[in-house]
Amino acid sequence: VMCLENDKPPSSTSDAGKQRKAASKKSSFGAKKGKIRAVRLGHPARIQRGIQQYSLESLVQSSEGTEIVRDCRSEMKEYLRTLSDAKSRPAEKRAAYREMKSLRKEIRTREEKVVGQIV
Repeated sequence: VMCLENDKPPSSTSDAGKQRKAASKKSSFGAKKGKIRAVRLGHPARIQRGIQQYSLESLVQSSEGTEIVRDCRSEMKEYLRTLSDAKSRPAEKRAAYREMKSLRKEIRTREEKVVGQIV
């Protein structure tokens, strides 16, 4: 291997050690040394109890951004009651559909954001 800078051959021991250290620093992905942050992907019902705390579903449910998602879901249930009521007026139903559409969109974006932070 030729070195173009000053036409000196590369020193094998010191340069190789520096390159290995630099490569190991780059491969840590922000995790602390010696610790790997694992996330179990898959269907929540098929995960063993011992590793459920590492599943994506449980990490999303225990994260900070999910309180708002829970509130949105409870609002959606109220709108569903309005839609299923036979006595509700068509104008009320249209308003409920619009609100449900916006709530679904908000839930989707917030959940994607939380999953992105975890993964």
